[in-house]
Amino acid sequence: MRAKSIVAIRHAKPLSQCFEDAPLDAKHLRQVRQFRAHLLRLAQKGEIPQRFDIAYTSSLKRARQTAQILFPKTQFIIDAQINERKTADTIYRSYRAQLSIKDSAQMYSFDYNGSAESLQQLERRIKLWLLQNNGSWHNKNILIVAHKEVLRILQKVLENRDLDWLQRSYKSRIPYLYLYMFKNR
Repeated sequence: MRAKSIVAIRHAKPLSQCFEDAPLDAKHLRQVRQFRAHLLRLAQKGEIPQRFDIAYTSSLKRARQTAQILFPKTQFIIDAQINERKTADTIYRSYRAQLSIKDSAQMYSFDYNGSAESLQQLERRIKLWLLQNNGSWHNKNILIVAHKEVLRILQKVLENRDLDWLQRSYKSRIPYLYLYMFKNR
């Protein structure tokens, strides 16, 4: 059973990157409102659905606020399974000089002594989430508002991408309020 379409949107930038559940600041709230106008234009052109049958958001404030502003009439399922957690990639970028990760397979399974979720663990979590929810998605338009790492892994799984693609995807920055569109073929 496949969804008709899946629209996945990365949350706007939070007030602070210093703590996990930060709300959006005034500047980024304005950006969300501007992005909403862009999404409305896309919906009018038929490039994204005008309404969603099922909508999910992470339980973290920045994702919930982004979702509520972008789609104020949509009822969201708040789901902690699509929350961002500290990933090994975050730690790797912070401590790159101290770590000697050589290839994408090593990066994928790296868990920094259990203090962070590896990308492999994140992929398992997202696959399980998809299995739990996919049965209700048949021929429906699905909306997901979540976080960068979650959306990268979601794209990897849905498009059956390999580890090299995942590694290359880190070289291109994904802006906040980024739109992914997966159409059933």
